[in-house]
Amino acid sequence: MKFAHRLALALGWLDVEQMLSSIPEWKFRRWQLYCAIDPWGAERDDWRIAQLICVYLNSKTRRLARKYRPADFMWQGTKPEKSAKEMFGMIQQYFEIRSATKKASKGARAKKEKQKPK
Repeated sequence: MKFAHRLALALGWLDVEQMLSSIPEWKFRRWQLYCAIDPWGAERDDWRIAQLICVYLNSKTRRLARKYRPADFMWQGTKPEKSAKEMFGMIQQYFEIRSATKKASKGARAKKEKQKPK
């Protein structure tokens, strides 16, 4: 039934039952098959965004042993795997690491500048 709602939304139908009664079952099955081969909709969009978040965070937090996975940022059914507080903590941790890295690189540049002969 979930797929029927997603299809109705994508096709612009307000009434899912009316949509289902207006198309033959083989066409509905074909849409299901197509979606299985080439997923679309909000869930796929969420997956794409989760991948981008992981690429970004993992590229900025090389020093951490733990690497983020798209599943860390995906909705897992009726209740998120991580609470909003935990997700906020992960994001806050990233910004703390980023800030410390920037301060360290600024300090290293300042030290090099002082060591340069004038």
